[in-house]
Amino acid sequence: MIIIENLVQALGGRVPGINLSSWPWIAAAMILAAVVCFLGYRLFRLFVALCGIGLGAVIGCLVGSRIDGGDVLTIILIVVFAAGICLVSFLIYKAGVFIASFFVFWSLAVCVLEKAKLPISPMLIALLFGLLMGILTVIFVKPLIITASGLGGGLAMAGILFGSVLHMSGFAVNVVILVTGVFFGALGMLVQFRVHGKKTGRRR
Repeated sequence: MIIIENLVQALGGRVPGINLSSWPWIAAAMILAAVVCFLGYRLFRLFVALCGIGLGAVIGCLVGSRIDGGDVLTIILIVVFAAGICLVSFLIYKAGVFIASFFVFWSLAVCVLEKAKLPISPMLIALLFGLLMGILTVIFVKPLIITASGLGGGLAMAGILFGSVLHMSGFAVNVVILVTGVFFGALGMLVQFRVHGKKTGRRR
């Protein structure tokens, strides 16, 4: 949740007041994040569906913020966009590959570039980077899906740990989440490449 909240705030939006701080929610989210981090390529459909939900939630928050319809309307938009993009990601192979990769690499770029002072808009650079990585992942499926799922799961694990379990916030914490998430992601990628590195063939 903290990753989505940071993305929405970085893009000038607002997240509605949804209480997901109970321990069952936190435990379930941490388990899902760990599964994606270490088994994302094997459980490909689960990974792309979760990324579709995440991207839909971000879009729903941004649309709700733009029309200023209040928390109830924003939550409805989140559900609609999340369900729609999740369904597309799950049912259409190449769309799922693109959306999952785009969401992970775009999120990572936003986290890295959010406070950067550049002659070009950091958010535009993040968007273009996400689009580029999404296209490349459609071409080079296995290595980039493993990379995206490792990083995505690792960042989610770090966000849950520091944001939901330890209740820490602020820019310095975001840096810690980024570094810790990349570390978790590297472990996940190592495991996945060791398991799937010698296998060939197109992922279906």
